[in-house]
Amino acid sequence: LHLWTTIASQHDFVVHVFGALLGLLGVAFTIQAGRMLHSDRAGWPAGLALAASGYARYFFLEARGYGMQLMGAAALVTFMVRWTRRPTWRRALPYAMAQIFLLYTHFTSGVLIAVTAVYILLAVPKRLWLRWLAIMAVTGLAFLPLLDQFWDSFRLRAGAFSAGSPPSYFLKGWDSFYRAYSLGYDVWFALVLLAASSGLVIWWRKRGRAALAAAAWLGVWALGIPLGAYLTRATSGLFTTRYLSFTLPAAILLIGIGLAALPRQGWKVGLALLLVSVAFPWQPFDHRPRYSDAPPVRDLIRELDKRMQTGDVLVVDPSINDRD
Repeated sequence: LHLWTTIASQHDFVVHVFGALLGLLGVAFTIQAGRMLHSDRAGWPAGLALAASGYARYFFLEARGYGMQLMGAAALVTFMVRWTRRPTWRRALPYAMAQIFLLYTHFTSGVLIAVTAVYILLAVPKRLWLRWLAIMAVTGLAFLPLLDQFWDSFRLRAGAFSAGSPPSYFLKGWDSFYRAYSLGYDVWFALVLLAASSGLVIWWRKRGRAALAAAAWLGVWALGIPLGAYLTRATSGLFTTRYLSFTLPAAILLIGIGLAALPRQGWKVGLALLLVSVAFPWQPFDHRPRYSDAPPVRDLIRELDKRMQTGDVLVVDPSINDRD
């Protein structure tokens, strides 16, 4: 993002173009991931579901690292499943690079990478586990330059939550997570989930262990992590639709695979449900803290914008309170 703004400028439109490009890559990787896990019939609905998701578009159009994380997560699925099909060292390289990219994008990606062990242990022969551990070791070594930064942020976060109850935006109910996916159209999304769940059952009965491995991995990623964050939200401070946005690719892939596994008429109905969502108007999300949850920083920034001229310097002196 820094390189992009350095080359292309920090104009608002230009910055959002970068997010849109990430979104296009994210959709492309999602289509490919659906193909790798199931078939073309799974790839296209998964890509459509991601492209039509207001939850995903919010992060792709926000000039922060969350959109990069979504794109990277879809790429990780593609490269990892590709490696498990034919575990050569040439295929291991993009697999490892995707993991390293994710760790340098957001620290929550470490949870995502850890969950991939579910798929590896269930889908990959034991003789290949050492190769997988080598890939994980390379990823760990690449993370070492970030270790101090990670530890500092961990201590800062732990200290903030040891002071008392977390702010209200960490304590929202499970329905907030559901509405992030449903775009506010809860009945519509319930129908999508019903169709996809029926297809996943059919897929499991037909494919057996292979389907179980993929479904277990994606299920832990899409539902297990948010559920754990929800049950510990008063102490962990992780249950927000912003921090849990990295679970979206797994949910999208489960929907795509579930719809693809339905009989042909059922697949068409599921695809029609996704196409309907394209026409849904934009729904604003409450991903950010409330104004009452934080100091009035916005008032300060607005006042500075009014008063400061080009070349002015703002000096913050923490010792001023001691003198007073």
